[in-house]
Amino acid sequence: MKRRRNTYWILILGLLLLSGAAEAVMTCYYESFAEQPLMFGSLFQIRPVYNESGSWIHARSGIGYRNGMLLAEHAVTLIVAAYLYRALEAWGYLFKVSRRWLYALDCGVAATLYRVITRFRGTFTLDYLNVGRSTYDIPDLCIGICIVGMIGWFISYTIHYYPYKKKKEKGMKWKERFLWELQLNKRMATVPFYPRDRWQELLLDPFS
Repeated sequence: MKRRRNTYWILILGLLLLSGAAEAVMTCYYESFAEQPLMFGSLFQIRPVYNESGSWIHARSGIGYRNGMLLAEHAVTLIVAAYLYRALEAWGYLFKVSRRWLYALDCGVAATLYRVITRFRGTFTLDYLNVGRSTYDIPDLCIGICIVGMIGWFISYTIHYYPYKKKKEKGMKWKERFLWELQLNKRMATVPFYPRDRWQELLLDPFS
């Protein structure tokens, strides 16, 4: 387990370094790439541009670049990610879902941490991967990987969870099913706060 956790941190650090290196290159050669983008077909090109909105949500909602608000949003994101790490690990352990899906969550954490670094530097985000009419950077790609990975985890979890649920609810009346599922969901929400050696006791054993 400790070795796997180290792998998570290595991946996060590697993505942070990659994002920083790519931004450093784009900053050094900003004028060159801005005047003469590096083309890869008709839809993809490398052309740096500063994102003065701060985030996609801020741009769409018209909020604009507000550094304090962006930092608060990143802090909330990291807190949610910390809970998800424990939750997905616990639920995955109990319902036999691969922990490899957590690498996708690492990508989202790395992207958020890099955004925090950018906010503390007091600079705009430098996007440089132009696809069609949209422009991204490596942290944006990491967020996309995270979203796809979480969808994949949910599908895998559903495949394992529903046979268990169907088996447990067999023969129950609708009220019993409702109370059983309510209690199960409550325990699932709180089990990540307990040590790993109590997961089995807290979630599955009471319903055996």
